[in-house]
Amino acid sequence: MARHWTVVRYDMLGHGGSTNPPGQRSLRDFVEQIIRLLDYLGFPRAAIVGFSMGGMIAQAVAVNHPDRVERLGILNAVYARTPEQRAAVLERLRQVEVSGPAANVDIALKRWFTPAFAAAHPATIEAVRRQVVTNDHLGYLNAYRVFATADADLIEPLRTIRCPTLVATGELDPNSTPDMAHRMAATIPGAHAVILPGLPHMVPIEGAAAVNNLLHEFMASPTMP
Repeated sequence: MARHWTVVRYDMLGHGGSTNPPGQRSLRDFVEQIIRLLDYLGFPRAAIVGFSMGGMIAQAVAVNHPDRVERLGILNAVYARTPEQRAAVLERLRQVEVSGPAANVDIALKRWFTPAFAAAHPATIEAVRRQVVTNDHLGYLNAYRVFATADADLIEPLRTIRCPTLVATGELDPNSTPDMAHRMAATIPGAHAVILPGLPHMVPIEGAAAVNNLLHEFMASPTMP
């Protein structure tokens, strides 16, 4: 992607090198972080692509700042969780509140990667695990609380999005499911849903080539893929 476009990656609030301001976070805090970054870089508009919680943030950027979003890519993001799905994520949130980022990482890794990929790439699995468990406890908790609760507030606002939009997820993703992707795409006017065959949640890692090809096609197309 970087050979064809200017690609900007950043650390969310409370993660990596970004600050963790006092108090709890809201989805708006993460949205405004992106807007401040675009302002700092001098980009009046950009294609916004987000993965997992980043997909939720990307949606909210497009809803609240439509003039700043040229195109929208939403990868492996949740949509309108069922009561059972919400109860499950709230239980994971409770575990994080008690035990920090390491609370449920080993179970999560089994959801994020196929057994075949995990067996063939143990160093990659360990690197992802280490990245999760070394997160700042409070920063991770603040973000996870938003991830666990904010999706319900985005359902109707998604109908206002007017930019070209791609919604994609893995065929085997148990939490950001293909059904969610199809329903999200049906909510956003003109959006296009793509299900990546044989892939679970961590499509940017396990399916890097497929994701890059998909995004390249999306970015290069005059309208929608």
